[in-house]
Amino acid sequence: MKNLIFNSVICLECGEQLISRHRHDYKSCSCENQVFNDGGLDYQRFGGKNLDLIQSHCIYDNSDFSTIRFYLERGSYGKNFDEPLHYIKLKDMTDEHLQNVIDYEEEHNPDNRFLKFYKKEQKYRKKL
Repeated sequence: MKNLIFNSVICLECGEQLISRHRHDYKSCSCENQVFNDGGLDYQRFGGKNLDLIQSHCIYDNSDFSTIRFYLERGSYGKNFDEPLHYIKLKDMTDEHLQNVIDYEEEHNPDNRFLKFYKKEQKYRKKL
């Protein structure tokens, strides 16, 4: 079974990309087609008035790693937890941040389905 890495649809009428990052992260465009996307990385649910004007742009864990590292994101509140929530792509994490994420997940959430990708990113960088 393949799992979502990135959940997105594009409204082909207005061009807006709707990214859903967590289970109840319902996003919608404001054009007449009323496209919506929901489900985060748990499932994808999307719709709109004209389904022919919606393009799914989802990335799954069976994609090439070069694609996964570009789309896999992790929320962050900054090094000191004093920043607004923002999302950082795996490829853009600093080495220190990546190591801290791995250490945290191994201790607190060893079943995290993304942990294998964090570790793979470390190996990928060493080959560069």
